[in-house]
Amino acid sequence: IFCFHGVGGNVLNYYPLIKSVGDHPFYGVQSKAVFTNDFVNQSITEMAKEYVEEILKLPHSGPYILAGGSMGGVLAIEVGNLLKEHGKEIKNIIMFDTFGPEVIKILNHQSLYRRIKKWFFKKILVLIDNPIIENRYQKIEKLNYKALNSHEISSYKGNITLIRAPKQKRGVYADD
Repeated sequence: IFCFHGVGGNVLNYYPLIKSVGDHPFYGVQSKAVFTNDFVNQSITEMAKEYVEEILKLPHSGPYILAGGSMGGVLAIEVGNLLKEHGKEIKNIIMFDTFGPEVIKILNHQSLYRRIKKWFFKKILVLIDNPIIENRYQKIEKLNYKALNSHEISSYKGNITLIRAPKQKRGVYADD
């Protein structure tokens, strides 16, 4: 089981899942920029190719379960397609709260001001206390949002499970 990072680059949000996977090997695939100063402007396709190279180095031969939240779901699809090109079997792709790029653009435009305002007030104290760490994650998010918003999701032939949070009355996911 491979869980791919979202726009923040980190995989710690998948930690609670470890207890539920039993004896299956479980890997979190996180952005290399989380632990290095390697803030490279990569496309989703380039990230997926790198992740496939790393997966193929492992002794496991599949079948694979690929998962990810938000941008991680998009990465899971791209990695799934590339692994299939290498003759690997994909048992399932699990996507948590994942949108296609066009929906992301619409949602960002509809609530961008509100989201920035809310994010700013939540994060300002962290910025004051530790600007180096916060700036690292801002850079990672900025690069990943750029990659996600410019990416056209490939079609995928296989099992996909989409899990989404409840919608509000207007059809937009709750911010809280």
